Amino acid sequence: MLARPIAIIEPELWELVKKRSLGKKRYASPQNREAVAKPLVETMHHKPIEWAAYTPDKWLLTHCTIVASCNVEDDDKHTITANSSKYINENGNGWKPQVILETYRTFVGAANYREHVQLPEMRKGDVVDAAVREVDDGPERVFYVDILVATDRRHADLVEDVEQGRLNSLSMGTIAYKTQCSRCGKVIGDSSENCVHIAHQMLHPYVDDKGVKRITAELCGIPGDPKSNIFVEASWVWHPAFKGAVINHFVTPPRKTRVASVKARQSTRDRFTNYLEEADQRLRVAYRLGHISSMAMGNTARVGDIAASISGLYGDN
Repeated sequence: MLARPIAIIEPELWELVKKRSLGKKRYASPQNREAVAKPLVETMHHKPIEWAAYTPDKWLLTHCTIVASCNVEDDDKHTITANSSKYINENGNGWKPQVILETYRTFVGAANYREHVQLPEMRKGDVVDAAVREVDDGPERVFYVDILVATDRRHADLVEDVEQGRLNSLSMGTIAYKTQCSRCGKVIGDSSENCVHIAHQMLHPYVDDKGVKRITAELCGIPGDPKSNIFVEASWVWHPAFKGAVINHFVTPPRKTRVASVKARQSTRDRFTNYLEEADQRLRVAYRLGHISSMAMGNTARVGDIAASISGLYGDN
């Protein structure tokens, strides 16, 4: 990954991330409020973070984006919209918005590894907290999941790679007890056989009956069943399956004494608003770059298509 400057924020800003994610304005619809009110987590996961436990001499704290939702068509509830196809990860997995809202808090307490080596003795740290952000994406709304990662400084080489900007991307691990084919809609459990699309056509493009180009994917989890998808880890990786899974900020430890003024609080809120806008712009650029790369490698790529995508990198799209 190319290194880029990463800002440093104080813990108060992460608390604002959580407050904003759980606010009434962000979950105005009854469906969303119901989903976020019943996550599959223990009560302890909702307790305030013990910031004093994460001293800078022992822990590296990072605020990262880890996964995003894929919208589906209203008529069949499984076909991923053309606009959301860019959020399918490179493993062919996607998550419906309601599944994200019902299960994103399962990240809390999950392990932090490197390159998905999921052995207890290879654990690098913990996912301390998680929040969800609703973001405008053209004609649709998408949910991004942000996590607060604590990496143990005893893993000096890893921490140095992250702090120096050589490594700034992550990848999540999940257990999906039930999945659904985005093309035919078949729900697949532990005792079910895969449909032909999941078995042999993952990430294959196809054109539906309406003439719309789609991507075949496996939707993890089933809406209304929060036990069908459990996020179990977040790894530092060189090549993420989800291009938007990157560090947003380093999070400084709390000061021993702190006098908060009205002016300071307003400054923090201003920085919070700015960081959200910057993070969303970085994600849009990352997705557009990924789209350009895909077109360049495809047999049907056209110079005009690639030029149009490049021209939109810093526009409103």
